[in-house]
Amino acid sequence: MIGWIKGRLVEVLASEALIDVGGVGYALLMGPAQLLELKSRRGEEVERYVVTLMREDSLRLFGFPTALQRELFDKLLGVSGVGPKAAMAILDLFEPDQLVFTVENQDERPFTQVPGIGKKTAQRILLDLKGKLKDLGGLSLSAPTRTIGIDNGAVGHLSDARSALINLGFADKEADRVLKKFIGSEVPLDELIRLALAELKQKV
Repeated sequence: MIGWIKGRLVEVLASEALIDVGGVGYALLMGPAQLLELKSRRGEEVERYVVTLMREDSLRLFGFPTALQRELFDKLLGVSGVGPKAAMAILDLFEPDQLVFTVENQDERPFTQVPGIGKKTAQRILLDLKGKLKDLGGLSLSAPTRTIGIDNGAVGHLSDARSALINLGFADKEADRVLKKFIGSEVPLDELIRLALAELKQKV
């Protein structure tokens, strides 16, 4: 089982990053926020913690910046109704301390803002993980300083804006090229989409 990878970043695709390790290219599935951050690092050495999931007809590798996120991914997969895609979406939009704080305070609202997570699944996450995350290393159990959820989260805005641009017919690479300029900004979602569209239309 592969648990960690270090190598040269070859390419960033729509849902995965290709990393060259000793002449072998590993495709790591990642969330939009991670992929957007990696766009500017092609050719550089990167490292990612990995969860290897084997099925009868496939083997998939999921990449994470920290060992803590890898552990949280495993915990989320243990919840009935939460698959790899949903677990990745949660970790792409929540900082680890945000996730634990939300679970311990039994607040279902932020989870229902994650694509693919309904109210029943959110309630199941809270029920199944209550008290099971506090012992993970590197976590703060105090209230996080960043707003939880998609509505005001910069990462969530980037992900939503990317989806909107792709739905409007723009290519993944075009959307990523424009949106990477807004990493770390607090531009509202509507304004972010408007600015991105204005720049993309100039290129047409």
